Amino acid sequence: LVLCDLNIPGWPCDEILASVRASAPAARVVLLTGAPPPGDAVLPVVDALLLKDRLPDLPALVRRLLPG
Repeated sequence: LVLCDLNIPGWPCDEILASVRASAPAARVVLLTGAPPPGDAVLPVVDALLLKDRLPDLPALVRRLLPG
């Protein structure tokens, strides 16, 4: 499971996601953000988008993404 913030200074999110998908294509990816990203360019490569004000929902989201 990879948790990635949309805005990491010096680390473009699209590069991080491309690296994750190249090295671990089956990894589940959750994108964390303070506000939804403009457009939907990153959404096809993530399994879930979680707004930071919804962080209390993270445990349930992890259980859904990693059953068992």
